Amino acid sequence: MYVGYAYGVQSRELAQAVWRDRDFQPLDRFSANAAGRQSKRAYVVNLLRWGILRSWTPRARTCTALDWAEQAEHRSQPHSEAQVEQLYRGQPQH
Repeated sequence: MYVGYAYGVQSRELAQAVWRDRDFQPLDRFSANAAGRQSKRAYVVNLLRWGILRSWTPRARTCTALDWAEQAEHRSQPHSEAQVEQLYRGQPQH
């Protein structure tokens, strides 16, 4: 995906682009091999970092409804790495 090369996998711009196209279920379009799983993890982590996804269910099945945040909830500053890892593992923040 060109956007990934242009902005980087941790950029807010990439997270917003995925959010804008969320109706196309972009996180269901990765292959099941190791590279696909790694790519999906990178996208999910980025979406959590910027508050685009409110939460994540580890080992979620394909086509599982995602907890997309409304645009007003998106973060202007990213979550810390520790917060993102906690969200990625499905643990609520304290």
